[in-house]
Formats: sequence, C-alpha cells, structure tokens
Amino acid sequence: MSRPIRLFFSFMLALMLSSQAIASEGGGEAKPSATYVDLKPSFVTNVGEPSQRMSYLKVDVTLRVASSEIAKQVEQQQPAIRNALVFLFSDAKMDEVTTPKGQEALRSEALKAVNEVMKKEEGKPLVENVLFTTFVVQR
Repeated sequence: MSRPIRLFFSFMLALMLSSQAIASEGGGEAKPSATYVDLKPSFVTNVGEPSQRMSYLKVDVTLRVASSEIAKQVEQQQPAIRNALVFLFSDAKMDEVTTPKGQEALRSEALKAVNEVMKKEEGKPLVENVLFTTFVVQR
C-alpha cells in the first residue's frame, strides 16, 4: 500500500475519533459513546494466487460497539471472530487488497462476518463497525 493511502486512512481514523470526542463534549442529550475493541495480535496472511509470487497482508482490526457491556461480550467471542476473519483475509484476492474500493469491500465483508459470529453466539449482531487501523500489503 502506498504511503499516501496509509496517510489517508490514518487521517480518517483520527478525524473519526476527534469528531466522536467533540460530539461527547457538546451539550444537550447525553448519548452513549462508542467503545472500541482491538483484536490483537495482527492478522498476517498470504494473498494472491498460488501460481503467482506470494504476497503478504497484515491487518490490525478494531471493532466499534455501542457500550462497554457489549465490548465484554465481543471480547468473549474473540476466538470465533478471529477465526472468521482469518478465513476471510486468506481468501482475499490481490486486486481486492491493493485498491481503496477493494479494501472497503473487504472491510464490509469483515463486518458481515463478525456480526454473523455475534448473531450465532450472542443472538444478535452487536458490532457497529470494523476499522482497519493498519493495512499493509507486501508484494
């Protein structure tokens, strides 16, 4: 991934976090703030066709949930969530991981996969968003 793209995603994450802080400082109706759950360690997998030169994908994933109570439920399901994401990332194609459009599609699929696990294990989808805080492709 090129440096400008990484900077763009870093800027967008910082903008989202600062806007959340500004919204929570504002007066008016108290709205519960979002809670973030980091999935550690990083996901590292091969991408590309076996007949071609192998490339590697490293992704750090953070899940946004509505409350700390939901965060506890998500943390309890981390092994199942990580399993689903490992399979999703290892099935990714090179054209998906090297373009912003492909990365967004992969992020959307990751959200679906995580919420499928939560629905199966907890009875309902509890994750509001999936954020890729690091996304590196090495060719």
